[in-house]
Amino acid sequence: IFSCGTLLGNAGALAIGGAVIHWAGDGLTFPVLGHLAPWQVAFIVTGAPGLLLAFLIFLVPEPNRPAGPGVIYIHGGYWRSGSKEDNCNFVPTFTKRGATVVLVEYDLCPEVTVADIVHQTRASIAWIYKNIARYGADPSKLFVSGHSAGGHLSAMALVHDWTKEG
Repeated sequence: IFSCGTLLGNAGALAIGGAVIHWAGDGLTFPVLGHLAPWQVAFIVTGAPGLLLAFLIFLVPEPNRPAGPGVIYIHGGYWRSGSKEDNCNFVPTFTKRGATVVLVEYDLCPEVTVADIVHQTRASIAWIYKNIARYGADPSKLFVSGHSAGGHLSAMALVHDWTKEG
């Protein structure tokens, strides 16, 4: 869950054990994309022990632009494999058009159950909604998407009663 490729550029704070890891830099290396020079990337881990939430947030490189849409992407992998880093090849398509992209990580089976993953994903989406404005996206313009198991998790987010979240 703490693997995030090779971080380059400016460093943020690091505190594991129920606290927050935040790293924003000038670029991030991924096997799929290579070096993403102009994009700002934040790697965030937050949450309580037993419910850590991990994200990669790709920001649009225009600091004075109005808040744009946000795309939340949940990777597939039969709930047993895959990662946010393996699924970032589409990111430039959206960031070049003004969207902030958030790749969500989740714990994998068999260490956790699918119900645990659904809970973790919903908690991730709630965190993103409450915090995405800090990363240049409008929380009223969030789009949730996913592939395979990530599609299932996206659907489970849609059927959740979000009014109970506050």
